[in-house]
Amino acid sequence: MAVRLTFAVLLLLTLGAGSAFADHNVGSPVPGGLIVVRGGLEWAWAHPCPPVDNGVCGIAGDGLVLHSGWAVALAADFAASFASNAEIYDAFHDGGQKCAASYFAVGYDHCDSSDMLDSRIENSPYNVADFKEFNETLVVRKAVPEPATIVLLGTGLAALYFRRRVN
Repeated sequence: MAVRLTFAVLLLLTLGAGSAFADHNVGSPVPGGLIVVRGGLEWAWAHPCPPVDNGVCGIAGDGLVLHSGWAVALAADFAASFASNAEIYDAFHDGGQKCAASYFAVGYDHCDSSDMLDSRIENSPYNVADFKEFNETLVVRKAVPEPATIVLLGTGLAALYFRRRVN
């Protein structure tokens, strides 16, 4: 009986350890420390490959999983937030690398800084060369107002309501 119990405990511990794979965060909310806010947009460094698996970057199924309003960044998004690839690189390396790949990339848990530094950023209008199979993928979504902004707006609206009610 003790052998079976020990085996069962070891099996459960082994199965629990399986959650340490790279895709264990996929679909989870991205922590604020990994998000860059620029030009009214939230940015995340989501994948060490282009958004469409072309067979060069990895094996089939190592794709990008979009969730929570995130979308692949387009040239217009970059232009609204950054003036160059160097600016993008600096924003994602300020205070340490802000890599959110484990929240978007099935099979990957890293970002390639050297690729970003070499202007290999998918859809960036500032690319100096086309290295599609090695391009880093950034995702974007509209920035959510800070709670303080919402409180301030609510206070103002309440004040207007009470002012109008008194008169």
